[in-house]
Amino acid sequence: MGDRLILIVDDDPLGRELLEAVLDANSFQRLSATNGREGFEMARAHRPTVVLMDINMPEVDGYEALARMRGRVTFR
Repeated sequence: MGDRLILIVDDDPLGRELLEAVLDANSFQRLSATNGREGFEMARAHRPTVVLMDINMPEVDGYEALARMRGRVTFR
């Protein structure tokens, strides 16, 4: 999806919408995920240039999602 793809991973709808608006206004391509598990799957499928991720999320937090993206942890 291009070399300017940014993945937003945040369970807070307002935070996600704010980041989406800023990125859209600056012509970045972006994807959004609502939790760490979904973010991991999107990162694996789309290989974004940058990931903007919340740390405190239910199910899979930002630290664990990042470790999975780096290949250090596998899903249970």
